Amino acid sequence: MEKPKKKKRKGNRKRRKQLKLTSSFPKDLTSEILLRLPSRSCFEIPLRIEAMPSLLVCVIADGKLFVSSIPQDNQNSSYSCCQPIYRYHMKFPQGQCYWHPTESVHGLICFQVSGAPVVWNPSKKELLTLPKPEKSWCYVRVFLGYDPVEGKHKVMCIPYLRGSGVCRVLTLGSGQESWRTVKTNHNHYSDYNTFGRCIMGVIYYVVDIYHKNVWVTISFHVRLEKFGMIDLPSCIYRDMLISYEGRLAFVDNDETGRKRMNSQKLNE
Repeated sequence: MEKPKKKKRKGNRKRRKQLKLTSSFPKDLTSEILLRLPSRSCFEIPLRIEAMPSLLVCVIADGKLFVSSIPQDNQNSSYSCCQPIYRYHMKFPQGQCYWHPTESVHGLICFQVSGAPVVWNPSKKELLTLPKPEKSWCYVRVFLGYDPVEGKHKVMCIPYLRGSGVCRVLTLGSGQESWRTVKTNHNHYSDYNTFGRCIMGVIYYVVDIYHKNVWVTISFHVRLEKFGMIDLPSCIYRDMLISYEGRLAFVDNDETGRKRMNSQKLNE
């Protein structure tokens, strides 16, 4: 009679060990915790890499960047309520942080600290601080693009809250990693709502044409480094450009005033 009891204890111990290895926070509990964090110190970024898309939840505190990576694997229904959450922290660059991170572009994310762009590789847990693109630009708007033909990332910057007819471009992994000046062909003005979306090797962002008070979408071809201008319907939400089936789409109002997604082809 004693032997079966010992086996039962071993089985229970084995089950407890398995539970410890596979336990994690339920999604609803994770969401509740994140909702209670201060908005200035917390943000989330969808990260898409070849292995598995993930949701990054980041908090800045005490000079460190705390990261929680939540895999977005919907194929296995058993993970619908509970998923493993991977956590780590890393030293954050010193300086005044201006949080307006780019979307994840082929595994990389870009933001700026004290006017200097910072490239973040979440999968390798690396931060690369780039030199300032222009000394006279106190703050910049940072865009990150990827050229699928040559397999290269490029960082493109324009001055923040001032009109300009030029931008600065840097190719990552080129060895020299120095900025070069590229004409935009359109003197435009960026503000807080200006953000970029990289789709099929082209960066799109909404700006104001300087001294004309006309809002347009500027396109920047990452490989050719050429700019174009796209007229926008007057009713769109200029801070809600999205990618839909490999095309640029926008959000506007229908006849009843409700928001809707419109993926019609924009005129360039």
